[in-house]
Order: sequence, then structure tokens, then C-alpha cells
Amino acid sequence: MKTKYIQLPPLPEDLPTELIEVIWLYAKMPKDKRKMFMEFMNENVYGIPENLGKTELSKLLNRTDKELDSDLSEYAELMKKFLGTLYSQACETAGFVYQHYCVEGKSLEEISREYQIDEEALRLIAQYYSLTGETSWPRGDGYSQ
Repeated sequence: MKTKYIQLPPLPEDLPTELIEVIWLYAKMPKDKRKMFMEFMNENVYGIPENLGKTELSKLLNRTDKELDSDLSEYAELMKKFLGTLYSQACETAGFVYQHYCVEGKSLEEISREYQIDEEALRLIAQYYSLTGETSWPRGDGYSQ
């Protein structure tokens, strides 16, 4: 039997381990299962929320009368862990931005420089806080109310 190989593109060195595991499992999956996951992810990102339950993967995940294929169940569990990590990091970042941007009144440039964090990574959260009225002083970064 001929050995099959996959080639991953170059990945950033600071990529979370969980994401590397997800990518690796996905790459090893048979084509039909990858297609199911892609359909599910595309529906999540670009589709209508009501149609998500109609995807083949969603139907499989919601069936209680049948045990999931090991590829699918391992991938689903890794995705849960990865999404949990992302959610946790997003909450930590939001708290960090709230403290430094909203409470202490530092600019994004100042926070970025002081903590060596990409300014663009902070901008979306700062914009949210500015739009919701969490900041009440004039700011020079274009996000004041």
C-alpha cells in the first residue's frame, strides 16, 4: 500500500496547540467527513442560523440513538476545547481592555506599546466599549462618544 502524505501550509509559531490539533485531525479525516464539517462551518459563518440544524453533521451530533464515528467525536471534542479557549481569551482581553482603556483612560497606542500587544487586536473591543458608552471622556483615537 502506498503511503499518503499531507502538506500543511506554514503555520505561525504562536498558534495555539489546540488549533494545531484541530487542523491535524481535519487533515487526516476522510474526504466525506471533511465535507460535512466544511458544510457545517460555512453554515455557521455565512448561512442562516435556522439552517444549521439541517446540516448532516448537526443531525449526526444530535442523534442519541447512535454512537458517533471516532473521527467525528474526537474532532467535535477538540473543537469544543478550542472554542472554549478562544472564548476564555476573548473574555480576558475584554477585561484587560476595559481596565486599561475605559477605567484608566489609556489610548490603544499606549496600551499596545506598554504591553507589546498588536493595537489592531485591541481596537474592536475598544470600539465596542466606546459605542456602548463605557468611556465618557474625549479620546484622541476616534472612538469617543
